[in-house]
Amino acid sequence: YNRYECYYLLCEGGGKLATSLLDLGLVNEIILFFAPKVLGDELAICNFSGKEGVSLNNSFGFCLKKVKLFDDDVCLFLKPNNQLCLQD
Repeated sequence: YNRYECYYLLCEGGGKLATSLLDLGLVNEIILFFAPKVLGDELAICNFSGKEGVSLNNSFGFCLKKVKLFDDDVCLFLKPNNQLCLQD
């Protein structure tokens, strides 16, 4: 990181990229926005995808770092379980 003086990188490419970055251990924060609306679209693209045979035992664990409200929308800041979190 020091070589290029790049300390932050925003990746916004889709569910498969997000899951690949998690698999490689390259994620140190996830920021998720939620609106209080339900579309119910069966063809909607998932935030995280591309793995098969996933169970809770081999899932990616995160803890809550911060919550922000934007009118009715909610923004969650998540850190991997091995980093400092809200309850720490």
